[in-house]
Amino acid sequence: MLVALSSATTLALASERIAAEQAAFRAPAAARCTPTALNRSAMLPGTTLSVSPLPGSYDASPHTQISLLGAPQDAISDVRVKGSQTGAHAGRLHGYSQGTARAYVLARQFRSGETVTVRGKVRIGSKKQRFAFQFVVARPDNLRYVAPTPPSGKDPSETQHYRSRPDLDPPVIAVTARSPQASSEDMFAAPYSGPGKKRSHDLR
Repeated sequence: MLVALSSATTLALASERIAAEQAAFRAPAAARCTPTALNRSAMLPGTTLSVSPLPGSYDASPHTQISLLGAPQDAISDVRVKGSQTGAHAGRLHGYSQGTARAYVLARQFRSGETVTVRGKVRIGSKKQRFAFQFVVARPDNLRYVAPTPPSGKDPSETQHYRSRPDLDPPVIAVTARSPQASSEDMFAAPYSGPGKKRSHDLR
């Protein structure tokens, strides 16, 4: 009887400790990044225009441009862009080289999390058709990250740095093998830092 009670108590304490550890390391809630309806079309109803960012999407870059494809450049006009937090956004329409699209390049960026409304007109035949769509600018995930502590006494020859990011410590990669299924543009990266045995393959 005492053994059973002791085992039950030990299991209960272990369960509580595991739950506490999981709660401590649980990632914070991420911002929404998927639309309310999947498989949305980039084509605007009643027009020949396909647009980007995708209407109803939640993952647009704050630096995004507005792409309007599928109509002659001179058929697209009166484009207006407004952010729910940053207000109206001035910009310029630039033509694509194929002549059937235009890009609205903004003078300033959006704010993360705001809803952007795009309105404009496209000429279809002899008539001008109004269009409008919305998208949401992505919120960056605030993920906790602690850089690994490099082991003491590491070999300096196993460490390299980037000029633009001296705080990063990528591993040295040694190429020791070849393969006929090679591509000269293949690249390799290792998910660890600090000294240790490294293996790599040359696919050239």
